[in-house]
Amino acid sequence: MENKRKHLFINKQFQANIITKFFGFFYFIYAIFLLIVFTLLGPLFAEISLLNLPPDHGLSVMVANFNFYAFWIAIIAFLALSCFVFIAALLLSHKIAGPIYSIKRTMKEIISEGNLKEAQFREKDFFVDLKDQFNEFIVYLKKK
Repeated sequence: MENKRKHLFINKQFQANIITKFFGFFYFIYAIFLLIVFTLLGPLFAEISLLNLPPDHGLSVMVANFNFYAFWIAIIAFLALSCFVFIAALLLSHKIAGPIYSIKRTMKEIISEGNLKEAQFREKDFFVDLKDQFNEFIVYLKKK
């Protein structure tokens, strides 16, 4: 059996649900992280601004530019991490949906062809124990 699947989305509804949950969790954690960072840095910058440093002083320039740079760093990090989360969620959902699809396909082939055959999973798929149990069942049926 080939080691690659032909489609990225095997069970679109299930995989979209998994990806949506991953993104929801990611957005929540990212928002909490940004809130903590800006909450902790806010008082520091307020204290620095009270020092009445000259505008060309390095610390004054840093504080003045912080919002601009922090905004762009947060956006770029968000986009990069969003790509990572999407790929991770897609791969994880693939390893779950693929075995279920394989078992269902094997059962449909058994029904349509009348020939008992064992299910095949990819090497790194989840639910190997389900495949093993299904295949034991097929062997049991062949003996009868």
